[in-house]
Amino acid sequence: MNRQRGFTLMEMIAVMAILAVLSAIIAPSIVDTVNDAYAKAEDANLDQIADDLELYIRRNGVIPSGNIGDWSNALATLSSAPSTELAANRRGYQRMLYFDPSFFGGGSFGGYVQSGGLTAPPASPRVMIISDLRGNVAGQGNNAGRFDDIWNQNPGARIVESDTVKIRRINLGHLFKEVLISTNSLNAPGVSLNGAPAIAVPAAVGTVDGLLLLYVLEDTRLSLLGDPFPVGSLQSVYKVKEDLGLRYEDAGGTPTWVLP
Repeated sequence: MNRQRGFTLMEMIAVMAILAVLSAIIAPSIVDTVNDAYAKAEDANLDQIADDLELYIRRNGVIPSGNIGDWSNALATLSSAPSTELAANRRGYQRMLYFDPSFFGGGSFGGYVQSGGLTAPPASPRVMIISDLRGNVAGQGNNAGRFDDIWNQNPGARIVESDTVKIRRINLGHLFKEVLISTNSLNAPGVSLNGAPAIAVPAAVGTVDGLLLLYVLEDTRLSLLGDPFPVGSLQSVYKVKEDLGLRYEDAGGTPTWVLP
């Protein structure tokens, strides 16, 4: 009668040793593969957030602040994802938007709602989207030097870019377009940005044209009003796509807007 033979203790030890060696070889590879997948997915997610941020600005004439609830709720209006998924990466860690505190030349940035436009271009319209796959991104604090250190990755930067720390740098300067409006009319016409209260274009003084220089966001809708301000009627609507010049021309008849 044949008796079934089992493993000896030494054989079991040998098998366990082989399995341990295989685990030591395979486990790091699996972990690296998973981490690489998260990193690539986060690269794509930050690209999408950056695109949505610029689209939101152009569409609404508004730049949200770096407050998590502010920007995540704003961008959620363009996304099928809820704001909570925009505010955190797939590892569940908090993302942050850092705006340059010197955005408009001052010492802080609390968002921007366009109404009458700007009389000068922004000083440093930069923003970073930052995500850490190992933990929450800390608040920046109101310090332009710290922002520059992170943006340029200077020695001593509080956040260091790596395979697991992702930084998307965006310069929003290209979204601000120069609009120069001139008129030879002795009566002031008006202009409204995206339906905001109209502002006057200075009337000509003698033979010297009246001028109004504005910096407005791309896709701003200009409502061009005839004279006299503020009761002149709507004459034309123009959407801003690039730097441009507009003129309200009085050629001795009925003054009209001359468009590009």
